[in-house]
This record gives sequence, C-alpha cells and structure tokens, in this order.
Amino acid sequence: MPKEYFPEIEIPDVYVSTPYPGGSSKYIRDNITEPFETELEGVKNVDKTSSTSTDGFSMIKVSFDFKVTPDEARDRVQRAIDDARTKSGFPALKPGLEPKVFVADVSDMPILNVNLSSETRTAEELENFGKILKT
Repeated sequence: MPKEYFPEIEIPDVYVSTPYPGGSSKYIRDNITEPFETELEGVKNVDKTSSTSTDGFSMIKVSFDFKVTPDEARDRVQRAIDDARTKSGFPALKPGLEPKVFVADVSDMPILNVNLSSETRTAEELENFGKILKT
C-alpha cells in the first residue's frame, strides 16, 4: 500500500549525532554526550532524553511534548548544542565532524521491511519477486 494513504504524523523527536574519531566510549560520554545532555536539561518542553556513547560516536535523542513542532524542537536543540560547545573544556571538533541536529521524518521510513532468501531460487528470481511485493 503506498505511503500516501497514511496520515501525516509529526513527532517532535530530535537527534544529535556527533562523530569523534579516536575517542573512547568513556571519553565520548564524559566530554561530548554529558555536556550536551546537561545543556539540554534547560530546554523547555523536553519530555525525555536518551543517549548512546560508543567509540568515536555520540547519539542523543531528545523527545519533546507534542505541543512543540518538530522545527521548533530542532531549533531549540540546535541552540542548546551551540551553547554547550562554547563552554570551557568542551573538546574542539574537527571541521566537517560537527554535531548534526536533525528530526527524523516518519513518512520517509518504511512501514515494513522484507528480506527474501531461498535455497532453490536464484538472486534474480528473488529480486523479481521483491519488485512484485513492492507494488
């Protein structure tokens, strides 16, 4: 069924992804993720934050109250991230590896993923079957 038949849903969840090549998960958590989360605590209408810090990468999800539009939420998070980066002790980030603040558009996400495999069909047959399923 084409996605056009589904209602438009705007979820005010904002994501902040920050690459930091060479940083350990502890370094990322202590020097990037936690300072960002501290700054985000002061943002109005935030329902919840969650984060993951891994070697070389930080990801933060900020969920807002539904009375905030996704664009407003993104702008508020961007200001908080910019403010956190001006604080003393925040590590310098390499050009091109700046934090990315974005809203995931659920209308761009598939509602169903199908993986096909077979012990008797060729890859071409499976691909043709996948095309039939897609329509």
